[in-house]
Order: sequence, then C-alpha cells, then structure tokens
Amino acid sequence: MALKELGLVVLLTLLGPGFLALGVWNLRTRAWRDGVPALELLIDRTIGEEPPPRTKTDRALGRINAWLLVIFGGFFSLCDFAAIYSLVSEP
Repeated sequence: MALKELGLVVLLTLLGPGFLALGVWNLRTRAWRDGVPALELLIDRTIGEEPPPRTKTDRALGRINAWLLVIFGGFFSLCDFAAIYSLVSEP
C-alpha cells in the first residue's frame, strides 16, 4: 500500500463519519436554529458585543448546512468503505 493510498483512507475516515456525525448532531439538537457560527461568536466576543439574533435566512442556511453535512458525510463514508475494500481485496 502506497503512502498516497493510506493518506486517502485516513482523510476519508476522518471526513466521512465526522461530517455525518456533525450533521446528525445539528439536526437532532436543532443547533442550526439558534446557533451562532464559531467565527462570528469569536469576533463578537473579542469586540465585546453580543451576537445578533438569528434571522429567518440564517435559520434556513443553517438547516441547509446541516443537511449537506449529512449528505456529504454519507457520501465520503461510502467512498471510504470502497477505498478500504479495494485495498483489502487486491491480490
């Protein structure tokens, strides 16, 4: 197994289940509804302000983000399984 293939498997192993878990967590806890992005929260706390309330557009984009994390996490997980299978099944 080449180092390049090992890097691909490690990357897909981190991205796939990581994105999937984050997306499911966002949907189950409804963090997309009232949650503030980490960078925005950091900037607001640095300058001493409270983050602004979430708008309807913020909530819609948060929900889309959560579903895209689930979709891409599932896709990357399937790619990971295929990569591992192809490495194991080689003669």
